[in-house]
Amino acid sequence: DTSKSKTGALFKLVQAVDTPSVSGFLVTNDATDNSTTELAVPKGITWDLTTNGTWGTAANSATIQLQREYGNSGVWEAVVTITSAANRNIITSGTEEVDDAQYRVSVTEAGGDASEVDIQLSIRDTSHIGIVEITSVTSSTVALGTVRTTLASTDKTHRFSEGSFSNRRGWPIDVTISSEERLTFAGNISEPLTTWGSVIGDFTDFKLGTDDDDALNLTLVGSGQQNRIRWMLSKNTLVLGTVGGEHLLGASDTDEALTPTNIRARLQTTYGSENIAALIVNQAVLFVQRGGRKIREFLYSFEQDSHKADDLTVFAEHITESGIVDMAFQRTPDPMLWCVRSDGEMAIMTYERDQDVFSWARLVTHTNLAGTEADSDFESVAVIYGGAGNEDEVWVTVRRTISGVDARYVERFYQRAMPSAIADMKFLDSFITDTGGDTTIEGLLHLAGQTVQVLGDGLVQATKVVNGSGVITAATTATKYQVGVGYTATVKPMKIDLQGSGLTVTKKINRGVFNVFETIGGQVGTSTSALHDIPTGTAALFTGSKEIPLSGGYSREGDIIAQQTQP
Repeated sequence: DTSKSKTGALFKLVQAVDTPSVSGFLVTNDATDNSTTELAVPKGITWDLTTNGTWGTAANSATIQLQREYGNSGVWEAVVTITSAANRNIITSGTEEVDDAQYRVSVTEAGGDASEVDIQLSIRDTSHIGIVEITSVTSSTVALGTVRTTLASTDKTHRFSEGSFSNRRGWPIDVTISSEERLTFAGNISEPLTTWGSVIGDFTDFKLGTDDDDALNLTLVGSGQQNRIRWMLSKNTLVLGTVGGEHLLGASDTDEALTPTNIRARLQTTYGSENIAALIVNQAVLFVQRGGRKIREFLYSFEQDSHKADDLTVFAEHITESGIVDMAFQRTPDPMLWCVRSDGEMAIMTYERDQDVFSWARLVTHTNLAGTEADSDFESVAVIYGGAGNEDEVWVTVRRTISGVDARYVERFYQRAMPSAIADMKFLDSFITDTGGDTTIEGLLHLAGQTVQVLGDGLVQATKVVNGSGVITAATTATKYQVGVGYTATVKPMKIDLQGSGLTVTKKINRGVFNVFETIGGQVGTSTSALHDIPTGTAALFTGSKEIPLSGGYSREGDIIAQQTQP
C-alpha cells in the first residue's frame, strides 16, 4: 500500500539490544580503569547489578556507584551507591522509566590500597521497542518516517506492528476519562470492539504491561456477536453501548480496581444503540436505541441485581417517529432532554425520575401562522452550563431557507425565566433586539426576504418583509424592538376523562376556565377552526383566570386547544 493513507501511522519496531550486558574487573586505585563500559537501558527495561570479590580494606573502604546519563549529556547522576571495607557484595535491580538512558559502574577508594571488584551489569530483556511515524511510502518495501521513540539500531527487523489509530486504520469513535484516571478510547474501523486505556495518570502513555497502573486493552468478545462500539461513558465503571447491547467494563470484582490483569466486560441488556452519544443523568444513562425511535434509561435494578433499560417513549411513540439524530440534556431551570429528529423538528422530554415525570413535547422552528409546514430545520443541539444563578444554555444549529437558498445558523434559546418588562418579551425565532429609537431597524441580513414579526415597546406591530440589505421600517417608533420570525405555540391537553367510560362518551364542551400567566392575547377553542380570543387586554400583562364560552358540536374527542401567534 503506497497510498497516502499510511502517512501519519505509527509503527512499533522490536529490535535486539546491541549490548545486553557489561562485565569485568575494576581496580579501585586505578584512575584509568575505574568505570565500566556504558550500557544502554531502554525505557521500561529492568537492569541488574551484581558484585563479587573482596574490595576495599578495613583501613580504606571502597565505594561502588551505579551512574546514569541521559541523551549523551555528559552529566552522570548516582542511581545506587554502596560502600565496602572488604566485607560486602550486592545484588540489586531497578527499572528505567525514561528514554535514551546510559548506565555505567564506577569504583573509588579513599586510600591508595588496590583491590579488585568483579562487576556484572545486565538488562533482563534484550529487546528494545522504538516508535516510528510514517511520513511517506514510496514502495511496498520502502517507507520514510520520523523516529518518535529511540531505536536500538538501524538494523532491519521482522518484529513490527502498526498502531491502532491512523487515517488507514481509523480513529476512535468515543473517548472518556475513567474513574481510575485512565484516558480511554473506544472502537475504530479496524478494531470496532476494542477499548484502549492509558497508564493511570499519564494520558500519553499506552504501553501495555502487567503492573496495576499499566495501560490496558480489551476487546468485547463475550457476547457471541461482533457488535461495534457506538458510545462509551465513565461512571463507577465504564459503560459501553454497541450495535447489539449494553456492557459494563470493569474489574472482575466490582469492589476492586480495574487493572491489566483484573478486567472484565459484562453484558447487561441487548437493545443496541444508534451512533449517538449517550448521556449520564444522575444515576441513569440515557441512550438512543438502534433504529433511532426509542430513548432508553440504563439503570441498575435492585430486584434484578443487574442493569435494565426501560423505554422512555412508551407513552409517546409518535414523538420520535422520524428518528432521533442528536440529543443533549439541560439541567436548569428544569431537567429536559432535547432530541433533534431527522425531519428537523425537536422532541423535548421533561425528565424528573424521582417524581416519575417523563413528559414529551414537540418543537418546530419557523412555522407559518397556521402552525403548518416549517421551512427551517434543527440539525444539532448542545447544552453548556450557565453562569452563577443562570440557566443552562441550549444551543442549536438551524438550517433556514432564506430567499430560496439554504443557510445555516448557530442560535441560542433565550432563557425561560420571564422578563419583568413587557418590552423585553422575546417569543420569536432568530430574533434581534434593536434600541435605535427610530423606525429603521438594521441587522436582519440573516433573514433577508423573510416575513418577520415586530414587537415595539411591548406592543405588536404589523409584520414586515426584510429587504436585501437586512433592513425593515417599523410601523411605529419605539425605544426597543424585538424582531424575528414568528411561530405558533399550541397547547393541547390530554383528553377529558369523566368517571366511568368517559373517553367513549359523546360530549360537548360549552365553556372553559383558563388560567394564564403574564399574558397578552392568545386564543382557545375546541379546534383550530373554532378559536376564541382570550380577553386579556393589550396594554399590560395579565395573570389570572378567564371564563370563556366555547363553540363546537358533539364529539367523542372533547379536545381543548390553546394557541398563541403573537410575539
